[in-house]
Amino acid sequence: MKKIILILLYLVLVLCGCVYQAELRPEYNDTDVWVCESPYIELYWSSTIGNAGKITINKIEENIYHESNYGPLIKIYTSEAKNTNDIQEQKEFSVFKGHVNYGEDRLTIEVQEDYKNIFNGEKPTLEFKRYDKQEYLKNKEK
Repeated sequence: MKKIILILLYLVLVLCGCVYQAELRPEYNDTDVWVCESPYIELYWSSTIGNAGKITINKIEENIYHESNYGPLIKIYTSEAKNTNDIQEQKEFSVFKGHVNYGEDRLTIEVQEDYKNIFNGEKPTLEFKRYDKQEYLKNKEK
């Protein structure tokens, strides 16, 4: 009986943690933008274009698409991947993937796979800070 209670308690703790993490995901909040300074990456959600963002690689800015429907995993693609359902073609457009950890005002991505070699063979931990999207874009234009 004790084992059953312990297992149930463990499941409750795990499931509550998952719900908390899910509520903090960028795609659940249309008013925020998540920004990493190095390399420069923006992640945001838009009701008109979905999971989107921008990444700057070697001073060239590219539109990106992100998916984080895989538990603690996030995948970043160039925006062309959104137009295809073919897995092989999506791999061609992959930028990187990694484990993501969501916080109230910050998120981190521990890079696992670097498909475009933007990290020169390293597997860094990228740190993102949350900003109000309208304020951020207004200040960015200045």
